[in-house]
Amino acid sequence: MALLVVALAMVAGHMVGAATQLLHGYPASDFRNYYLAARDIAAGRDVYTQALRCCNGVVRNDGFNYPPLLAEALRPLAGLPLWVAARAWLVLNELMLAAASFISWRTLRGHVSTGALLSLLSLTLAFRPVTLSIDQGQVGILLTLLLAVAAHSYARRRGAAVAGVSVAVATLVKLLPGVMVLAFVRWDRRPRLLVAAMTFVASVVVIGGALWLLTPSTREFFTQVLPGFTTTPDIYGNQSLQAVSRRWQIVLLGGVGTPGKVLTLLAVLALIAFTWWRGARVEGPAGRMAVFASLLAVIPLASSLTWDHHLVTEMLALALLAPLLAPGSRRWWMVVAAYPLLWLPAFPWIIGFDALHSPHVLTALVAGSMPAFGEVLLWTACVLSLAPAGESPGA
Repeated sequence: MALLVVALAMVAGHMVGAATQLLHGYPASDFRNYYLAARDIAAGRDVYTQALRCCNGVVRNDGFNYPPLLAEALRPLAGLPLWVAARAWLVLNELMLAAASFISWRTLRGHVSTGALLSLLSLTLAFRPVTLSIDQGQVGILLTLLLAVAAHSYARRRGAAVAGVSVAVATLVKLLPGVMVLAFVRWDRRPRLLVAAMTFVASVVVIGGALWLLTPSTREFFTQVLPGFTTTPDIYGNQSLQAVSRRWQIVLLGGVGTPGKVLTLLAVLALIAFTWWRGARVEGPAGRMAVFASLLAVIPLASSLTWDHHLVTEMLALALLAPLLAPGSRRWWMVVAAYPLLWLPAFPWIIGFDALHSPHVLTALVAGSMPAFGEVLLWTACVLSLAPAGESPGA
C-alpha cells in the first residue's frame, strides 16, 4: 500500500510539473534546434548551417546535428509558433513517457512483483535524466519509447519485425542505438532473430534511402556533419568513456596523444564486443531482457558525447534487469549504487572545483566523473547477469 501511495504521489507531482510548464513557460532549449531544422526542411533550406558554421568543419553542439529523419518527422510542428510547437512537444513527451512506462510494465509483468513495478515507476519519475530530457525538449523520451517497444518484442519472442523496425527508426534518429542490433545476432542463428536483423537492415535501407533521395540534407549529414564529430569534448559534462579517458590523460600525462586515442577507441570496441559475446547464448525471457539491458547500458559509455540527459535510457536498462536482481545480491547493490550516481550532476564546480588545472584537480576528476562511474556499475551488473542456458548468473 505504501508503494502504491508513493507511486501515485510521484505521478501526481509529475503531472503538476507538466501542467505548470504548459501554463507558465516551457524552456525546451534543445527543442528549438529541432524546430528550426523542421522549418528549414519545410522551406528547402540547409538544416546544418548552424552546426557547421565555424571551426573548420568540426561540428558544434548548439545546432541541429542529428540525421534529418527527426526534422522530417517534426515538419507538422514547423508551421506553428515556437512557443506553441514547444508545448505540443512537451505533451508528446509526456505521452511517450507514459507509453514507454506502460510497455515496460507489460514486458516485466509476471517477472517481478507488483511492489517492484511500483518502485520502478517511482524511480523513473524521480530520475533526473528523465526530467532533464523533458525540460530541455530533448529526443531521449522518443528513443526510450522506441527501445521499450523493441525490448518488449525481443523479450516476449513475438513481433520480431516490430523489434527490427523500432531499432532501425531509433538508429535513424540518433545513430548509436544501432548497437542494439547486436541483440539479434546470435551463435545459433535463430530464425526469429534473423527476421529481426533482416527487418532492421531493410528498414534502414528503405527509410534511409528515401531520405537520401528526397532530403538533400541527408547527404550533407553523412559527408560533412558525421565526419565533423572528430573531437570528443573533454569537459566535465561529457560522461562517455572517451571523454573521461581524455580528462585523465590530460591530467596524468599532460595531453592526449595518438596512442591514447587509439587505446581508448579499442577499449570502446572491446566493450561492445564483450557485451555481445556475453549475451550471445543467453536464453529465456529474463535473460533476453538482460541482453537488451546490457547493450542499452553500453551505449552511454561507447558514445563520444554523453550529457546527463542522454542517460534517460539507463532507466530502461535498469528496469529490464530487475527480474534477475535478487535483493541483497552483489548485482543488486551495484544497481542501488548506480542509480544515485547516474542521477548526480556531472559538474565538479558544484563542490568548488572548476578546471582541469586547479590545485584540486584529482578531486575534480573524481567528482566530475560520478555519472560515468554509475554507467560502469550498471553495465557491470548487466553483464554479470548474462549466463548461457543452464547456467546461473553471477551473484
